[in-house]
Amino acid sequence: NNDIIFVGNLNERKNPMLLIKAYEKINDYNLKMKIIGDGHLQFKIQNYIKDKKIFRFVSILKNLDRNKVLKSIGKSRVLVLPSNYETFGVVIIEAYSMGVPVVMTDSLGVRDLNHKDCSILVKKKNAESLAKSIIKVLKNNHFRHDKIIRHYNKNFSPSVITGKIEKLYSS
Repeated sequence: NNDIIFVGNLNERKNPMLLIKAYEKINDYNLKMKIIGDGHLQFKIQNYIKDKKIFRFVSILKNLDRNKVLKSIGKSRVLVLPSNYETFGVVIIEAYSMGVPVVMTDSLGVRDLNHKDCSILVKKKNAESLAKSIIKVLKNNHFRHDKIIRHYNKNFSPSVITGKIEKLYSS
């Protein structure tokens, strides 16, 4: 099981280094963090976590098939999306579908996905704020599995999305 999970490309846009710096500020190395992704920042990230001696608590996985990624999200206590910008944030919907709360940085593409029972929106490029929000989710029973799944089913389930599309095309 993971406490914290990141899923995305390891590049400047997805900004995984912000999450690693936030993780350092949490200062609770009993928390396990999994980073799933690949990209040109991979070696920089690996060297950073090695230099900071947090490699026993932070793992980086790449080339996982979609089912393994979804399973990993489902076994996590919080998904963190520290992106500088997003177009939509499919991984947020995937986390919601499994009842996993999300901490995300504020950007146009994810702002509409934020919901008080499911996620926290934090300022971009602010590791301190990101760390505090991660701790809040991990220590707060407000972000309950059943509430998050209910929100997903009401707003993002395949049947709801299909209905919205059908309504759009019939009008």
